[in-house]
Amino acid sequence: IPRTRAYTCGRQLHNTRPPAQPRASIRMYIHRFMLTRTRRGSYSTYSGIYVWEASLKAAADGPDHLALDFYKSYDASDHEPHIYFDTWEKMLQVVPRAFIVGCSMMVANGPANRHADDYIKATNNTQLDCYEDIVWFSPACRQNTSKCIPSLVQYNYNMWIQQAFFLNIPIALIWVAGGTPLYDSVYYGSVQQGRFLFGWYQPDDSLIDASGKLPVRVQLPANDPLEQSQAIYRTGGADFFPRNYIWSQLQSVDRFSWYIMTRMTFFSRDMDAMMIRSRQLKNQKLSVDDAVRQSACDWILENEDRWKTWLPAVCNAGNYTATLVGCVPCPAGSYCPGPLQELVTCPIGSYCPPA
Repeated sequence: IPRTRAYTCGRQLHNTRPPAQPRASIRMYIHRFMLTRTRRGSYSTYSGIYVWEASLKAAADGPDHLALDFYKSYDASDHEPHIYFDTWEKMLQVVPRAFIVGCSMMVANGPANRHADDYIKATNNTQLDCYEDIVWFSPACRQNTSKCIPSLVQYNYNMWIQQAFFLNIPIALIWVAGGTPLYDSVYYGSVQQGRFLFGWYQPDDSLIDASGKLPVRVQLPANDPLEQSQAIYRTGGADFFPRNYIWSQLQSVDRFSWYIMTRMTFFSRDMDAMMIRSRQLKNQKLSVDDAVRQSACDWILENEDRWKTWLPAVCNAGNYTATLVGCVPCPAGSYCPGPLQELVTCPIGSYCPPA
C-alpha cells in the first residue's frame, strides 16, 4: 500500500505511512479494511504502442500523408512508415546492451518470458530468432531489415510480437529490462533520444517533453477480450477505468466527507494537465512528493467551478441539510448549531421553536 499524505495547498497537515503488511490480493485488502466502491473513475488508463509527435507530423506532411497514430498506416504491404523513424541501428547505439533482455533468456523459467508457444500457436509462425540475441525482426521486414521501425518495450513484449505479425507492422523490437528506478531511467532516457516506437502507460509524466507535449497513442483494432483471454493478440489493449474505494462506514461517521468523496471525479484531460504540470515541476528540481502536491494544488486553484460541485451544502446556524444538497430551516424540537454540524434534538427542559 503506498504512502499516504494529506495536504492543504501550501501547508502539510500530516504524513502517515501504514504499517507494513504482507502481500495480499486487492479483494483481501478491500475485505480486511471494509472498503466499498463509490464510483468508476472517469479517466482511462492504457498501456500500448506510442509514437513521438515529430514522427507523426513528418508523416502527415509527407507525400503519402500517413496517419501514424493509426495502425493501418504501418501496414508494410501498402506503406513505408520506416522513413519517418530512425534506424534500428541507432536504437542499439542509444540503449546500453547491459539493459537489454536477451532473446535466449525469454523463456518460461527465465528472467523474462515472451510466451513463444502462444505466438507460434496463434500465428503458425516460428520466426522467433533474434539478431545478436537481442533484436527481433517482425515478418513484415525480415527480408529487408532496413525497413524495420526501431521499437522498444519494457512490458507486453508478447503482445507486440503478435500485433506486429497480424497487422503486418515492420518492427525491430528489443526488450529493455524494467522493475527498478534505474532500469526505468535507462528506458525513458533511451526513448527520448530517437524517433522510435515504444511502449508507454498513461497517465504518467515520465515521457512528457519540455514543451509539455505527450507521446501519441497508436490506435490499434478495438480490444477483443475473448481472443486475448486465449492469448491471441491481434487487437489492442483495453482502456481501464480505475475504481474508487472508501471506508464502508464513513457515511455514518462523517457524511460530509463521504459526500465529497462519492462525487469527486477526474477526466482524462484533467490527468493529462496534472501530468504535464508534474513534469514541469520535476524539471525545476522539485522532489516527487512536492511536484505531486503542487500539481494537484494548481489544478484545484484553476478548476474551482469543478470541485465546488463536489461540496455538500454548508448551513448556517438555524438551518440544516438532510440531503447535503440544500439548506432548510431548523424544525421545531431541534437545535441546528451550524456549519458541518448535525441536527440535534432539543434537550429536555429546553424550548426550541422553528428556526
